[in-house]
Amino acid sequence: MVRMARGELWQVDLKTGAGHEQEGRRPAILVGCKVADIIVVIPVTSNLHAAKFPYTEIIDASETNGLTEVSVALVFQMRAISSGRLIRRIGTLSPGEMERIDAQMIGLLQLPKRS
Repeated sequence: MVRMARGELWQVDLKTGAGHEQEGRRPAILVGCKVADIIVVIPVTSNLHAAKFPYTEIIDASETNGLTEVSVALVFQMRAISSGRLIRRIGTLSPGEMERIDAQMIGLLQLPKRS
């Protein structure tokens, strides 16, 4: 059984996508718990032009998160995938980075802000 936790970055295989969906092997942030072999992830890209879209967050590369270059978390492309698509753990976001991701998810899903 693979151990995984919210806020971790994993190399994932998103196989094929349609339209502008992210696809292929890429980093993704785990944001949802495993239910019935499904996990919710946010794809990450090194294409900084993607930051022009709403509900994205720039993440600086660090030893802790395992990214090798400045990248963009594509919160608006959050999706559920089979945990079998997880290839390897590459790092973990800092609490501050996760707070920014959470704020983007709250905006995207139009959830009421917590007090």
